Amino acid sequence: MSDKLNSELSGIITPLVTPLKSDFSLDEEALAKIINHAIDGGVHAIFPLGTTGEFASFSLNFQLDLIKKVSKVVNGRVAVLISITSSCLDDSFKLAEMATTCHADAVVATLPFYFTLNQDEIVSYFQRIADGVKLPLYMYNMPGMTKIHIAPETVNILAKHPNIIGLKDSSGDMNYFKAVSELVDEPGFSLYVGPEEELAEALRLGAKGGVNGGSNIFPEFYVELFNAFEKGDLAQVEELQTKIKAFSAAVYNLTDNPNSYLQGLKAAMSVKGLCEPTLAPPLKSLGSADMERLRIVLNDWT
Repeated sequence: MSDKLNSELSGIITPLVTPLKSDFSLDEEALAKIINHAIDGGVHAIFPLGTTGEFASFSLNFQLDLIKKVSKVVNGRVAVLISITSSCLDDSFKLAEMATTCHADAVVATLPFYFTLNQDEIVSYFQRIADGVKLPLYMYNMPGMTKIHIAPETVNILAKHPNIIGLKDSSGDMNYFKAVSELVDEPGFSLYVGPEEELAEALRLGAKGGVNGGSNIFPEFYVELFNAFEKGDLAQVEELQTKIKAFSAAVYNLTDNPNSYLQGLKAAMSVKGLCEPTLAPPLKSLGSADMERLRIVLNDWT
C-alpha cells in the first residue's frame, strides 16, 4: 500500500468528471486541465470512473485507456482510486489489473446493477472482489443507482476482511451513515461521504473525508471545509457548508431531469472553461436556454 494512502486516506477525494468532445471521444487536454485544477486546489485524491465519471456509459476499452491517462497526469502527486464497478465480474478484475499496472493506490467497487442481491450475496460479492485484486478495496454504497442497500451489519462483516479498507456512502441517508459509523469499529477501516450537502455532518459522525463532485470545479470550497473541521473551526465549517449547499441547489437542480446533477456540473465546468458540457449517451447535455440560465447563476460564484 502506498504511503499516500496509508490505510486511512483522509480529506477530499475528487470523483473525476470524464471530459468528452462533441463526438463523445475523450478530451485529453481537458482531462489534464481538470486533474491539475483539482490538485492545485488541494484535493487529496483523484477517483475516476465513478458516478460523476459516467462509467456505466463507457466500454471496457475506454475505461482501461482512461485509467492509464489519469495515472499519467496525476504522476504520483496525490492518491489515485480506480473504480472497477461492472455488472461483469471479469471486467472488474481487468480494470483492477490495469489499476495495479498503473500504480494506483486502491480500487473502488459498488454493487453490480440489474440483478437484486440479498445481504449474503453482497458479502460474497465483495469478498470475492477483495480476494481477487492486488490493491486494497473500498466499497461504494449507491442504492439510488444499484437499487441495493448495503446494510450496516453487512458493512461490519465486510470491514473485517483484510483487503477491504473503507466505504464510500452516497445514499444521502445520514441515519444510515450514523448507524454504520457507530457499528463498525475495525482498525484501518474508513468511511467517506458522497453527497457534498452532508459533508460537515459526516465529518462530525467520523467520516475521514468526502468524495464530492463539486471539487471538480471549486476544490477549494471542500478542502477549506475539511481543513476547518480538522482545526476545530466549526463556525467556518458551517459557513462553507452553507456555501456548498447553495452551490448545489443552484447548479445541480437547474432542471427536473433525473440526471440534473451531471448536467449541471459539466455545464458549469464548461462555463468555467474546464471542459465541454457533453455527456455520454444516453444522457443529454443542457440545452441552450438552460446553459444561459446557468451562466447567470454562476455569476454569483468566484
